[in-house]
Amino acid sequence: MSGRIYSVPLLLLLLLSAFSMALASYTRLIEQRANHGKATVIASQISNNLEVFSADRLRAVDDLLQSWPLHHANPVDWFNVRATTLSKMLPGLHDVLLLDARQQIRWSIVASERGKLTGTALSSLGFHQTEPAAGGFYTAFYQQQGQPFTLVVKAIDPQQPAKGFVAASFDIQQILTVLVGALASDDLSFYLQDGSHALFRHGEIAPDAPAVSQHLSFAGRDWQFVIQAQQPGLNSALLVLLAGLLSALLVSAMLFRKLYREQQLQLQQQMFLAAADASPDAIALYVPHPKRHGDFVLQHANLQVAALFKPGYQQLQQLSLQQLCHALCAASFWPLCLRVYQQHKSFDGIVAVDSAALTPAWLQLQIVKAGAGLVISLRDVSDSKMYEQQLKANEEKYRRLVEGIDGHFIYRLNQAGAVDFISHSVQQILGYSPAEFAANHLTYVLREPAQMAHIRAQYQQGIAPQPYQIEYKAKDGSTRQIEFRERPVLDEQGKVLAIEGIGRDVTSELLLQQKIRYQADHDQLTGLLNRYAFDQQLQQLLAAGQQAILCYIDMDQFKLVNDSCGHLAGDELLRHVASILATDLTDKDVLARIGGDEFCLIYPGITLSQATAKLQLLFGRISAFRFRWEQKIFTVAASIGVLELSGQQLNTVEVLKAADSACYFAKAAGRNRYHIVNAGAAELNHRQNELDLVSLIQQAIDQHQFELYYQRIVPLQAQGGGAHYEMLLRLTDPQGKTVSPAVFIPLAERFGLMQHIDRWVFNQVLDCLEAHPAHLQQLDKVAINLSGLSLGDEQFLSHILQRFATSPVPAAKICFEITETAAVTNMASASRFIQALQQIGVRFALDDFGAGMSSFSYLKNMAVDFVKIDGSFVRNMARDATDYAMVKAIAEIAVSLGKTTIAEFVADAEVSVLLAGLGVAYGQGYALHQPEPWLPLLEAASAAPARLPALA
Repeated sequence: MSGRIYSVPLLLLLLLSAFSMALASYTRLIEQRANHGKATVIASQISNNLEVFSADRLRAVDDLLQSWPLHHANPVDWFNVRATTLSKMLPGLHDVLLLDARQQIRWSIVASERGKLTGTALSSLGFHQTEPAAGGFYTAFYQQQGQPFTLVVKAIDPQQPAKGFVAASFDIQQILTVLVGALASDDLSFYLQDGSHALFRHGEIAPDAPAVSQHLSFAGRDWQFVIQAQQPGLNSALLVLLAGLLSALLVSAMLFRKLYREQQLQLQQQMFLAAADASPDAIALYVPHPKRHGDFVLQHANLQVAALFKPGYQQLQQLSLQQLCHALCAASFWPLCLRVYQQHKSFDGIVAVDSAALTPAWLQLQIVKAGAGLVISLRDVSDSKMYEQQLKANEEKYRRLVEGIDGHFIYRLNQAGAVDFISHSVQQILGYSPAEFAANHLTYVLREPAQMAHIRAQYQQGIAPQPYQIEYKAKDGSTRQIEFRERPVLDEQGKVLAIEGIGRDVTSELLLQQKIRYQADHDQLTGLLNRYAFDQQLQQLLAAGQQAILCYIDMDQFKLVNDSCGHLAGDELLRHVASILATDLTDKDVLARIGGDEFCLIYPGITLSQATAKLQLLFGRISAFRFRWEQKIFTVAASIGVLELSGQQLNTVEVLKAADSACYFAKAAGRNRYHIVNAGAAELNHRQNELDLVSLIQQAIDQHQFELYYQRIVPLQAQGGGAHYEMLLRLTDPQGKTVSPAVFIPLAERFGLMQHIDRWVFNQVLDCLEAHPAHLQQLDKVAINLSGLSLGDEQFLSHILQRFATSPVPAAKICFEITETAAVTNMASASRFIQALQQIGVRFALDDFGAGMSSFSYLKNMAVDFVKIDGSFVRNMARDATDYAMVKAIAEIAVSLGKTTIAEFVADAEVSVLLAGLGVAYGQGYALHQPEPWLPLLEAASAAPARLPALA
């Protein structure tokens, strides 16, 4: 039993040992077979890949030879360009040599070796001509600095060896690194040799394990490749024997190891395929289509090409290049390919893709002509392009936001108040760069708001202040007004982190506002205050109850200048007058132009006597002024209404009415003077009185309420002749008071009634003369005044001609008096008017000569019969040598021109004697005859038809 006890365990031990040994032996056998199979597969793949690798490069060399130009100016340059391109396109191609017919090296594309090799025999590289390999190649093996190379030599033209040879040198180490480098692992041992020359070795071949030997061919060279898959670590059979009861675990571990090895083998295969594809870009090689001329067919495409197509469109790869372009809706791509192919100029650029078959939206496209075909490289750059576009759009949006706001800049202040950001637009506004302004902005401040401390306090409280302005000195020295709008940036606890804001250049805006305010308050012509601004000043003065003197100034003779010389002359005259009025004014005085030729002047804080003294000086300056325009000289006068303001409860309208009334009184008193008026109720009603007077004038025209007076025109040289007198017009108001012609005539001119008065006087004179023929017989001439407006009235001229055509009154008995001012102002109209009436015998007199236009050329060109010398010269000629000289000059010139002279305003006998001595023909004035009503004279002649006694 004890034997059984020992034998059974021993037998069991033996059985278990035998089973373990059998299992170990079986496992060892299986492992050797797997390793052998693995080595066989790898050897086969290496053989195939090396054959393809070799064929590509030999074909490239062959293509180089086939494309050798028949005639070329410099075949070496052509060879260098093409060979260099091949070396860059084909990994492992170390050098390409151009040989002559004696196999002497003419050129090497490797610049560093060119000098050493040129001119040497190819045999120096170990090449000795043997029988050519398939395809007509000659091959040789050589080593350079211990590195193996394969040399392939082929004649450029086998039929003409004299053309020479081309030798391609392949770097075996680089080629094998690409093909078998990925196989370098612990469980694989292999070596590769060319005859007796070792080319590549990894690990050691175990003699007790099977190895796979494979003959390889590369460029006509026979290589031997030996590979062995080994079992690293401990022997698995020994492990089974020793493990015993752990055999199941060992089997599982072995199975796992086996699966793991298979996975590693698959990964190694994938790495090999990736290394074969070589490039991350999608690369497709197209060659000329064998059946479709001008088209190309796909020869090779790496895996990335298929990735460009969406699912279901991969079959499009099999189309020709032209068909593919149309199928992808990329018709413009096809002419691009043709241009590259025909012009030998590569294309490289980014193109947009709009095809349902392709995945990318943007492609980096490169087209290069390679031999007879095209190499097209594609890379999906959609993400980077879209990111670039989005980034560009965001940058442009931000730039437009920050920099595109004209006249604005954006900034940020940190907690310390320093500028930590400011947009570049600050340089456009102030001239300082952002860095300059950030560092020195406080030194550029010229003036800041008085409440700046309060604004800073608001920052600390987290309150956004109201917009405020700071005046800065710009880099060019100018001042700029910047308006700031700010808001504090707060954290969650309400603490101020920073201040963000926008600065806006409001300089132009403020200047424009100032200009607008100035233009709103000032007269553009004279630069004085205008009516609106003057009303504001006057209203403030009245509200304060301040003592002041208001002067209402109306320029006399302005209309003459404006009408005779044009508006430009009138404007220039107004500017001169404004300058005269502004002389010696204080800062408190107020001067304004409130109308066409009307000005207002306020002397605040002075008495009436002080004001009149100032006015006397002012009148002196105005009288001394002579306005010259185009060889014409004008005298200027002014009528001034003066009103004393002393706290009366009046408004601006009432005050100006009173001053205006005073001005009219000054005009009525003879112009060129001032009139002082009190702010009483009677004088404040002047405007209403004026309107009442206008109504009275219109009523007098309609109801024949005017009364005709006459004043004799007395001969100064000889007695005798018929009656000669001037018709005068009188008007009586409802209270029976006579209204002075100096009052109602200007008013009638202002309100356009003068033409109606002229027509009424003419008709009345002719009607009365027609009704009193006895007086008509005694009459020499009757003078009728005509206004300037009547001279230009064609209807009035027609009316006069019609009346004379039917009236018994001879036209020669009528003399129309026209003022010098009216004649000059309406020169063309006046000439036509005078000429038309002179043709029927009407006489004309030029009234008030010398008072207006101081030019005798008008007298020469004016076809008048009489010249009436203005009374302003006649009145004082006995006491004023200047007046005497003026009268003498006028009389002499008038006589020389064949015109009869009449002197007005003959005030005394002394003047009469002087006039007679100067040869003046007639005199008119109170010293000779006081004006009388005309109707009694007519009636007297009719009652006692006798000759009118001679007038003395």
